Amino acid sequence: MHWIEVRDDINLALAKPEKLIFAVLKPSRLVLKVPENMKNHFCIFSHDSTTLSLSLARGASVDLEWICFGGEFANDLQITLGENSNVKIRGAGKFNTNDKISYNYSAQHLDSNSQSDFVFFGSLDDNAQKNSTLKIDFVNGAKNCIGNEREDMILLGENVKNRCIPQIVCAESDVVGNHGLSCGHIDDDTRNYLESRGISEKQAKTTIANARILQVVKDMRSQKALQYLERFLNV
Repeated sequence: MHWIEVRDDINLALAKPEKLIFAVLKPSRLVLKVPENMKNHFCIFSHDSTTLSLSLARGASVDLEWICFGGEFANDLQITLGENSNVKIRGAGKFNTNDKISYNYSAQHLDSNSQSDFVFFGSLDDNAQKNSTLKIDFVNGAKNCIGNEREDMILLGENVKNRCIPQIVCAESDVVGNHGLSCGHIDDDTRNYLESRGISEKQAKTTIANARILQVVKDMRSQKALQYLERFLNV
């Protein structure tokens, strides 16, 4: 996969199928345009505020992994889908100390027979806060479209704050929209198992939080991306 360090806005119209990794190091806007019947694979590492505008033309397909690092900043993911297009987004984040992270995800289906899938795996510890808004928008004419959005958060501290607002907007009747939310603490069975193996509570929290992120990146099958992430996770 080709590596791109981002410190300013990027406007990119893809001319051929690409596998690209973007490391966002400064507040930036990424505009990515995928033409008809093209398949692309992207990964975004957000170290700072990231605004993504991703548009898919008819028949286009995109797989996207998004890793959000801790800090105090906002992210915005805006997806538009043309006829017969599809996007699959897998995101993850590890937030602790006094991190304050927010993100907005929006998938707008502009024509028929498109599908959007979004899932975010995250963890919160110490005094971390996370706010998110998930939106699927089926406009008039978006027949036979499917939109799925899901967030899976594990709460590792007693003082964390987690807020998620899901939205599904329909101007078309023949559509399928699904939202799922999972949020909870480490269960007793997992805690007892880790303790029985001599793993401290602090080690257990780190292991669980890191595993959620590493699983998303491992699916990319990019050794460079995996090594980059492991360096920041200290694993």
